[in-house]
Amino acid sequence: MRKQLRFLARVVWLSRIACCVIAAVCTTVATADEDPRRTPIVRVYEQCSPAVVHVTGPHVQKDTPSTLEFFAPPDTPALPQLVGTGFIVHQDGYMFTAAHGVLDLVSPQIILKGGKKLPAEVLAVDPRFDVALLKIESADPLPTIPLAESGDVLVGETVVAIGSPHGFQQTCSKGIVSALGRTTNPSGLPGVTLRDLIQGDVPINPGNSGGPWLNVLGQAIGMTTTRKDDAENIAFAIPSSALHGVLGELLAAQRHPAFGLGLQFTTDGASTIANLHADSPAAAAGLQVGDVIQTLGETPVGSSGQFYLTLIDKKAGDLVRIEFLRGDTPMVAEITLPELAAVDSKASIRKRLAIDVAPLSDKQTKEMQLRVPRGVLVESVFPGPFDELEHSPAPGDVIARVGYIRPRDADHLALLLERQPRDQPVALVFLRHRNNKSTRLDVKAILP
Repeated sequence: MRKQLRFLARVVWLSRIACCVIAAVCTTVATADEDPRRTPIVRVYEQCSPAVVHVTGPHVQKDTPSTLEFFAPPDTPALPQLVGTGFIVHQDGYMFTAAHGVLDLVSPQIILKGGKKLPAEVLAVDPRFDVALLKIESADPLPTIPLAESGDVLVGETVVAIGSPHGFQQTCSKGIVSALGRTTNPSGLPGVTLRDLIQGDVPINPGNSGGPWLNVLGQAIGMTTTRKDDAENIAFAIPSSALHGVLGELLAAQRHPAFGLGLQFTTDGASTIANLHADSPAAAAGLQVGDVIQTLGETPVGSSGQFYLTLIDKKAGDLVRIEFLRGDTPMVAEITLPELAAVDSKASIRKRLAIDVAPLSDKQTKEMQLRVPRGVLVESVFPGPFDELEHSPAPGDVIARVGYIRPRDADHLALLLERQPRDQPVALVFLRHRNNKSTRLDVKAILP
């Protein structure tokens, strides 16, 4: 009997040793798989850096003659190259960057991680928030960075910034959120006051502007805007709430099927219908002002701006299911996106500008010594908003800019004019080349 007990005790003892050995081996394997160097910051950089881009291209400086932004006469020295950052928020190539970096950018170019260069278009600019929306064309879906929910920022939380300080692309730096609700006047946007900014101690240098501030979940809580020059470790970011708020307006510069509603994003995570156009698909489906959108299709909306980003993927004829709350009652609406109405660009431009236009040819671009073949040629001028101006446009001029945007053709010009407020001054730039002399006409006109 004693021998049997000793044998059982030995078996138990050996089993315990075996369990300890197995546990040690498993711990070693787990430690090898979980490389201690791969910190949350490393993982955020690996996850998000492919969606961070270098924004560059020739740009004009404050001391540069204003004509050199558009004209390039023989023997003109090359313009300096912009150094900036942006980040992609939709796989079709839509991206945010800082407005102050692109206001005087002649021909934007984007450099992706890995070095691929692509031309970019400035779709819309809102200096009030120092935000601009750019787009590149790509045959393949592009990596993206999701926006954090409005107000989802913690003082003291870790911030990872990725950008191109002084042109050193894909630079990663870290810090913490130092404070919220800050106000500053950026030097790159005279007369503009930026409010409700995120303050951080993230190292920021020229070229970081437009890059994302990321939390450890890989969400963009903000976008680099400026720093306090006479201090150390005081930098500012436009919060994601501001990016949500302007996204719909910026995307309005693109013509796509729409529901006919406007959303108001609030800090409590709600997307509330703020306005509704009569006779719109949304109104016909029974939606009302005050309804809170929950999902668009299968995509949760929340306050993430995902509503507008999801609309980019929709086309005329698509049936879209919307889940929403009316008070505390869950409801559902189904909306078929309408066909885009045909636009008579010529009639629209004549109505608002009292001019007729024609395409700008490569030959005319070369003869006028223009830097880029972008703009619309003035064919005829009729009585209208330019009558009282000392220097008014004339046939042969080129419409080079409406607000901050360069029209690519007549259809684009008509869309830009459609977005301009009525009975308020609109800034226009016309270009003229006569007798080998280049002239830039900056005009402010009140459009009907």
